[in-house]
Amino acid sequence: MNLSTDQLRALRYKLANLYPNESEVRTLLNDIGVDPAFINLAGSSVTRWYEALREIQHQRRVDKLFAQARERFPRDDMLTALEAGLNVVTGDEQPFDWQGANEVTLEAITKGENTLAPVSFLERGLVCARSVARIRCAVPRGISFGTGFLIANDLLLTNNHVLKSEMQAQDAEIDFNYQESIYEADVQEVTLKLNPSRCFATSQAHDWTVVSVEGNPGSEFGYLPLENHQTKFGEYVQIIQHPDGGLKQLAYRANVVMYASSTRVQYMTDTMGGSSGSPVFNRDWQVVALHHRWNDQKPSGGQHGFVRNQGIQISVVVDELRSMGIL
Repeated sequence: MNLSTDQLRALRYKLANLYPNESEVRTLLNDIGVDPAFINLAGSSVTRWYEALREIQHQRRVDKLFAQARERFPRDDMLTALEAGLNVVTGDEQPFDWQGANEVTLEAITKGENTLAPVSFLERGLVCARSVARIRCAVPRGISFGTGFLIANDLLLTNNHVLKSEMQAQDAEIDFNYQESIYEADVQEVTLKLNPSRCFATSQAHDWTVVSVEGNPGSEFGYLPLENHQTKFGEYVQIIQHPDGGLKQLAYRANVVMYASSTRVQYMTDTMGGSSGSPVFNRDWQVVALHHRWNDQKPSGGQHGFVRNQGIQISVVVDELRSMGIL
């Protein structure tokens, strides 16, 4: 893994903050197979990491460094961004004259990627959010919650582990508009029943369920059309969900895709219990995955793992639904 000068500077300050003591640096170097005996670890923490990173780069151990640091600090946003190859700005950088020598070019794209979006991005998100609903299922010990979303006027998509059978779907209810308004006032929610006798299809292998909804809710709340979109490593995603069965929320920060295969995608976007079955969107508000679980990975011999959330590539669901004649 090759890092730019700016990325190395950001990583140096981050590691100096996470591993400020010489003993911690020595332990980390040993863990990634770099002999600290050949590195000058005297001086300040930043200087220490300047020397350490030079040797780590020379021995091509940067990937191992990230793996070890992420094992200990799985939710550090800056480590996540740097591991994904993104540029970040640290608060430790020295201030400089903003006027500079070039008075002609006073604006710039600062992160190597244009992150500007039209204001319609917010409006489109609100439109998409209307078709997302909370699912309530009766269970022996009370009520279990999940999330689902309309993919046609009367079809709801969620996870198999949320709705496993027609019998379970028959007793479930879904709530649209379970959310706050701009003034934090409750919105009039709409509760509907499911109708699995009309349509019910499920896949345990890819953890999806499609079921009919009574009436024609898509005419009021709209629906999210499914296409063969696939998200890739390094892209950004956001999730509209009902975490813990609570009010509808949007997760949009620390949302880098960290892994993508033909069937699964893992991202740093936050979810909670009750978020299963939520739509995962790309920056164009296209559904690219169906969220279904969190993923806790522990490297061989490691005590601490890294946590990512995981979804099913929506192309997998689309292909199976088309083969069944549902889409």
